[in-house]
Amino acid sequence: MKEKDLRKYHRILGVTLAVFVLAQAGTGLYLNFEHHHGFLSTLHFGGGAIGTLYRSLLAFGMIGLVITGLSIYLKGRARG
Repeated sequence: MKEKDLRKYHRILGVTLAVFVLAQAGTGLYLNFEHHHGFLSTLHFGGGAIGTLYRSLLAFGMIGLVITGLSIYLKGRARG
């Protein structure tokens, strides 16, 4: 795949996931220090099948970011 395309997909995926990663990381960090069970706990852990799908898609998206980012890095390094 061309580096230009990798950069495009990496940017689109990153911008799309940014809000969801922020929500997941923010609620997780808060719950780490404050053990409240309510909306934030439901947002972070709950949602039943929809929540599981959401967290799975988020994880796959993060894996995609790592793979495209690593590919961009390696292509740049190969150029010198």
